[in-house]
Amino acid sequence: MRSDKGEIALVQQLSATEPTLLGSVDNRGNNPLYAAVQSGQERLVDYFVRKNVLLVSMNPITQSVKERMNGKSWKENFPVPLEKLRYVRFVHLGFDDKRHLGELVVSEKAVSDMVEILADLYHAKYPIEKAVLVDNYEGDDERSMDDNNTSAFNCRRMTGGRRWSKHSFGKAVDINPTINHYVKGRIVSPPSGRAYLKRDPTVKGLITKSDAVYNAFTSKGWKWGGDWRSPKDYQHFELP
Repeated sequence: MRSDKGEIALVQQLSATEPTLLGSVDNRGNNPLYAAVQSGQERLVDYFVRKNVLLVSMNPITQSVKERMNGKSWKENFPVPLEKLRYVRFVHLGFDDKRHLGELVVSEKAVSDMVEILADLYHAKYPIEKAVLVDNYEGDDERSMDDNNTSAFNCRRMTGGRRWSKHSFGKAVDINPTINHYVKGRIVSPPSGRAYLKRDPTVKGLITKSDAVYNAFTSKGWKWGGDWRSPKDYQHFELP
């Protein structure tokens, strides 16, 4: 069905009492999910139905989201225009085993991968403690990580470097970053991540090689920072 905003909404009735909005997809540009629905090629739609994914929407950056981002995660002179980004809202399982509404901003080139990955994570019952825009922390990546907040787009330099981070292009995401911290020598970021240096796989939300999170991302060609020799960036997945 169509909304008043020129979008297609996909609804799957999961039970008699719980209609679940699977997706609301903008019709600008070459969005593959929109194209799939328009042409009757329902590969991605079927994927959502099989996974019972609770994707809420993926849309261009609205004025209200721009106002949240402007001067924090994004500025006029940054390398990626807002038109090249997408705002994703999704339902995820929290550390309390309840459903929560999360949000991410990613590149238009990464958004189809991201929503399928979110489907896999939800299906695998992988918990995400919280997922709000880094702008809730004034664009301060350290504060966001210290709150174990999962985030994606944030126009900033690489940790310890001068080049733009993959996050600056909306092609990277950090997941449960306190538990899945960044380590280089004696440097641990965020510092609260020191409590998880032993990398105990029984810790809720911890990512390990070949687990459901690793497989969801790497099956689509994303790279994991935990595979790097140094630094080890266990929270980080990026699209080359």
